[in-house]
Amino acid sequence: MGNPPAVREGEKGFAFRLYMQHRESMLGFFRRALREPEDVADAMQELYLRLARQPDLESRCQNQKAYLFTVATNLVNDGLRKKYVRSLDLHVSLDHDTLEAKGPSPEEVESLRQQLRLVQSTCDTLSDGERQAFFMHRVNRMTYREVSSELRVSERTARRWVVQALSRLQDALGSSS
Repeated sequence: MGNPPAVREGEKGFAFRLYMQHRESMLGFFRRALREPEDVADAMQELYLRLARQPDLESRCQNQKAYLFTVATNLVNDGLRKKYVRSLDLHVSLDHDTLEAKGPSPEEVESLRQQLRLVQSTCDTLSDGERQAFFMHRVNRMTYREVSSELRVSERTARRWVVQALSRLQDALGSSS
């Protein structure tokens, strides 16, 4: 944004006289339109600045009071428009989609808890070798070769234990649904 136009001395005098002559009616207008005292004071200051910066104000101003009310109305409309635009940023939509929780619903949480308890109880029925092979392979992401080496069994046995554990878990979860 550039600097505002400079105020020439002769225009400044006319703008000041015009402002002072209609000051009370402009104050009343702004008080009715804006209500907040600081907004009224800001509008009065802006009114004077716009008058003072207006080139050839004296020659352009045929009906002084009408001209002042036009400028004042524009100031009020500009202020209301700015407040409206700012309030859009504060607006929170109450659409159903935005009100929904981002995580699982309480019903889904309970269902997941039941499935977890079922997995835990099924894991308790596995042999030590099956349970260890399953966790090493599926949780720790170890290869069958690494599992067999760690448990000191053949790779084929490690694979069988993992497959048996998976089969039991799938059966348990499948029968629960």
